[in-house]
Amino acid sequence: MSQARKRIVVVDPVPTTLELISYLLEREGYETFPFARVEDAVDFLESHAVDLVLTETIVPVDRPRPLDGLGPLLGLADRAQIVLCSSHPRASAVADARIREVIPRPFDLNDFLARIARLLAAGASVRK
Repeated sequence: MSQARKRIVVVDPVPTTLELISYLLEREGYETFPFARVEDAVDFLESHAVDLVLTETIVPVDRPRPLDGLGPLLGLADRAQIVLCSSHPRASAVADARIREVIPRPFDLNDFLARIARLLAAGASVRK
């Protein structure tokens, strides 16, 4: 019996980036669910089990509450690992216990895929 594919929600407001990241993950054997809006991803997560959520934030991290735009998504952190993948120069400074890891962009493809594989291997999916 084959092992179930790991399921990853990808959230990015830029269509080409969303398609590219989803493609790269699917090529590695993951099942992806791409969303351009956090709200749509949250709706999906309320009724579907996934292993990891990979999200970009367009909210500047230098504001007092940089993750406000991700609040609804972070509220579901008990259902899946949340990973922030951002090109903002201060994204790695974001501190929130619900975010498992911050992956800066641009990224080295091999490093990116290794990080995703490590996170998926280390964290059990929370199934509803």
